[in-house]
Amino acid sequence: MAYSNRLNKDTYIKHKEWFDKSLIELLERQSAQISKFKESEEIYKATIYKLRAKVKTLSIRLKSQDNVNRLFDNAYSQIEKLLAENDKLREENKLMKEELSFFKLNHKKDNTNSSIPSSYVMFKANANSRNKSIRNVGGQTGHELHKSKLLKI
Repeated sequence: MAYSNRLNKDTYIKHKEWFDKSLIELLERQSAQISKFKESEEIYKATIYKLRAKVKTLSIRLKSQDNVNRLFDNAYSQIEKLLAENDKLREENKLMKEELSFFKLNHKKDNTNSSIPSSYVMFKANANSRNKSIRNVGGQTGHELHKSKLLKI
C-alpha cells in the first residue's frame, strides 16, 4: 500500500488520452501565462526606459539649476564686494574732497609767495583784486582840494 497514491502503469495506459489532454491544457495555460509575462516584461522595460530618460533629464535640469544657483551665489558675492568697495571709494573720495578744499582755501601758493617758478602757475591772479567803487575817479564834489604848494628854487 505504499504506492496507493501513485499511478500504476495500467491505470496510466487506460486513461492515457485524458492525461495527455490534461497535460496539453496545462502546457497551453502555462504558455499563455508566459506570453502574458513577456508582454508585461516588454511594457515594464519600455516604462523603465522612459523613466530612466526622465531621470536623466531631471538630473540634467538639477545640474543646470545647481549651476544657475552657483552662478547666482557668485554674482551676489561679487555684488556685495563691489558695494563694499564702492562705499570705501566714496569715503576716500569724500576725504580727498575735504583735503582739496583745505588746500584751496589755506594754501594759495604761487610764484610770488613760494619757490614755484612762474611757468608752473596755471591760474594767474588778477593784478588788482580791489572791488570797484561807485564813486567817480578824481576829486569828489563838496570836498576841499588838497594840493602841494610849489617850492621856489
